[in-house]
Amino acid sequence: CQKFYICRNGVQAQYGSCPAGSVYNEESFKCDEPENVPGCENWFGEDNSTGDKKNSN
Repeated sequence: CQKFYICRNGVQAQYGSCPAGSVYNEESFKCDEPENVPGCENWFGEDNSTGDKKNSN
């Protein structure tokens, strides 16, 4: 959900990634909050001791 490729000029693939705490939204073509991206809602788990989100990998 954080890493993606975009196609430049219909020919060249360019790699991209979203900053911590966000995931790539294919509908808006930008990094977004996980709850706004179907299938990526739970990409980050919650650290129960602080309530902070963290990567579940």
